[in-house]
Amino acid sequence: MIKPDKKTKKKNIITAIAILAFMVFFLFLHFITLEYLIGRYDERQNINPKIVRGIFVLMLGFSFAANTFVRFIL
Repeated sequence: MIKPDKKTKKKNIITAIAILAFMVFFLFLHFITLEYLIGRYDERQNINPKIVRGIFVLMLGFSFAANTFVRFIL
């Protein structure tokens, strides 16, 4: 098995941390947008925000599962 040298290993770790940080930031922005839309829509319609948040959490789970599949399986 070919092992990367220390410099390449360090670059890979930094890249992985940067990707995870971007994903967290991106999902945080989506959550803020979702909360804003729930607040705006709830003023006009009577909806249950827990259902919308549950769908959002389910979407997060599927996105992380797909990301894990693509990064580690393929």
